[in-house]
Amino acid sequence: VPNEDKGSLMVFAFMMPSTSLGESSKISSEIEKQILAHPDVKATANITGLDITTFAYKTDATLMFALLKPWDERPLKSQSSQAIAGQFMGQFAQTSKEAFVLAVNPPPIRGMSTTGGFEMWIQDRTGGELSVLNTYVQQIVAKAAEDPRLTGPRTTLNTNIPQYLLTINRDKAKAMDVPVSSIFKIIQQTYGQGYINDFNLYGRTFHVNIQSKSEYRATREQFKSTFVKSSQEGNLIPISELINIERKVDASVIQRFNMFNAAKVTGSPSMGFASSDATRAIEEIATSILPEGYTIAWAGTTYQEKKLENEPDYTTLYAAIF
Repeated sequence: VPNEDKGSLMVFAFMMPSTSLGESSKISSEIEKQILAHPDVKATANITGLDITTFAYKTDATLMFALLKPWDERPLKSQSSQAIAGQFMGQFAQTSKEAFVLAVNPPPIRGMSTTGGFEMWIQDRTGGELSVLNTYVQQIVAKAAEDPRLTGPRTTLNTNIPQYLLTINRDKAKAMDVPVSSIFKIIQQTYGQGYINDFNLYGRTFHVNIQSKSEYRATREQFKSTFVKSSQEGNLIPISELINIERKVDASVIQRFNMFNAAKVTGSPSMGFASSDATRAIEEIATSILPEGYTIAWAGTTYQEKKLENEPDYTTLYAAIF
């Protein structure tokens, strides 16, 4: 299936892991200004906080759309959508120090994949640790980046996301007569958000949610200023007295394919190569690296292409018969 110039581009921006939503918005705005400065771009739009590659809400990811000028105003080969995507890749590789930016064509068949190019899943059928899967995946992506048939190879798996692990001291909570459910509720409503109720206005239903302002939930020290009430005496006890906080790194999104832990690897064919060339290249790389117990599977447009490879050529068969 050939890549087509559909008059638009999808641009993904990935900030440093765990970047706040506010900081990501500032970085995205600067990237958007650079995209708009391109003479063949007509308009842009962005959604900060959405990682379209995993369909997960992440504060360090942004999805942007770049609407290009009409085709008759872009007659040159260097003005095609694929060429412009390559220009953006080179530009942001040199200028963007705060984000990793990818510019890609929309999928050739809408609804069959998220982006154009190939879509491959690496499945861990051994039930091993994610860190082991990540090691093989990173080797595949690194080797794919050196292959002239491929451009923009990437993976959705990242096991180096900084996180906090909160563990409730249940024995201490019981001794202080604090229900564990109350601790979870206070943490959720203060550092996440809590649902209150609904109300109707102007013929519509609106949700009411509670959440602390960002300045009151920016650091771990503010757990000392967050209180939970004991059941019997009603004493206010700091949450920090009832939890243990540990820093760690792990995956923020764990994906599965065919019920196995898996990582998605995507990319596009380089200029002058077909999608089948890119699929063949990444398959050769994956099979040369993956050990026994790890398999590959295809999704989206790539799955349909691989499926049709095994179908008989009815056109040739018809000509041979008649």
